[in-house]
Amino acid sequence: MLERIVTGVIIGFVCGFFLFKDDGKSDLKRFVLIYMAITSIPFIGTSFMDGAEYGLMAIGEIVVGFFIASSMYKN
Repeated sequence: MLERIVTGVIIGFVCGFFLFKDDGKSDLKRFVLIYMAITSIPFIGTSFMDGAEYGLMAIGEIVVGFFIASSMYKN
């Protein structure tokens, strides 16, 4: 269970890190959006297979990782 929590936070952090990084490259941001879809959707889907509470928790983990990365770049 702990590894799923860490994985969800890492997925959100990596996606937030590249999306908030201001490098001016739209191709990199497009790649990150595709990466987010490829990794997030199956992660959330397999979590929902275990139960609704695990699926909602997976969404929350990704959001927490995303907000951690976005808060790093706002400062």
